[in-house]
Order: sequence, then C-alpha cells, then structure tokens
Amino acid sequence: MFSFLDMVNHYLGYFNINIKFKNRIYTVLGMLGDLYLFYVAFRWLSNQYYLRGSLIMLAAIILLYFSIMNIFYYFTTKKTAI
Repeated sequence: MFSFLDMVNHYLGYFNINIKFKNRIYTVLGMLGDLYLFYVAFRWLSNQYYLRGSLIMLAAIILLYFSIMNIFYYFTTKKTAI
C-alpha cells in the first residue's frame, strides 16, 4: 500500500497541478485504503479473530473520520461544526 501511494506521489510530482486537486486525489486514495481496512477487519471478525479484527476496525473508523474531514475541506465549501 505504501509503495502504491509513493508511486502516485512521484507520478503527480512530475506535473505542475493545483495543490487542492492533488489533495483531492490523495483523499480519494485514502478512502480506497480505508475501504480495504474495513474489508480486512470484517474478514478477521468472520474468522473469529475478534481482538485483531476489532483493533483494525477501530483504526479504520479513526481513519474514516479524518477522510470525512478531508472531504469536507477539499470537496465542499462548507465548514464542520467541530
């Protein structure tokens, strides 16, 4: 996963694009990574590894919060109440 993000970072570094557009791309990639973490957590939980699955689920929920904050910041003009 980190090598994929590093590859995207190097690829986007070759172009002179708006920083807000680049951060929108990173937000979408972060959401895809978060979906993968939810998938992994559900697979751990379905195989009855409850502690590992719940810890991965907790990390995915925390990352989901930050991804939603990034969506508010980069994709809308609205501000959050928090």
